[in-house]
Amino acid sequence: MKKILLIMMVALLGTATVNAQIAKGTTVLIASASGLDLNHTSNDGAKTTSFGLDGVGAHFIIDNLAIVGGVGLAYEKFDGGSTNLFGLILGARYYFVKTAYGSVLYSGFKAKGADFASAGHLEVGYDIFISDKVFLEPAVYYEKGLSKAIKKVSTFGLSFGIGIVL
Repeated sequence: MKKILLIMMVALLGTATVNAQIAKGTTVLIASASGLDLNHTSNDGAKTTSFGLDGVGAHFIIDNLAIVGGVGLAYEKFDGGSTNLFGLILGARYYFVKTAYGSVLYSGFKAKGADFASAGHLEVGYDIFISDKVFLEPAVYYEKGLSKAIKKVSTFGLSFGIGIVL
């Protein structure tokens, strides 16, 4: 079984390297999920569990460099309650080795009955092309609260997405 999994991984990675660069003028759409109990949030010892869904578009302004914009929805459960969040995402993504990328993002979000909050988001991931136009996107991320209300909040986690090249 391990040999079969290894062969499948090598095949997927081999497919990914065929689509090494995304050229200027290309647009992609990506839907991703984060959380799934795979993240850890630190806020003065308070434990938070969250699940998020993001939809982003990326447009390549030069080869390998894209501007990113999108929306996100999240559910958070914490000591004393839970909340739903809606946010906007803006940033940049750069493909530095084949289909490996790094992203720097800013998100502003709002929960019902709470002040507007913002966070900085660093992400590193890899696009695994399963066809010429469709790819899977596992990533790791670090997010740090920027606004006063969440300045002490930091999150490290995993996300997984699926994208299409338009």
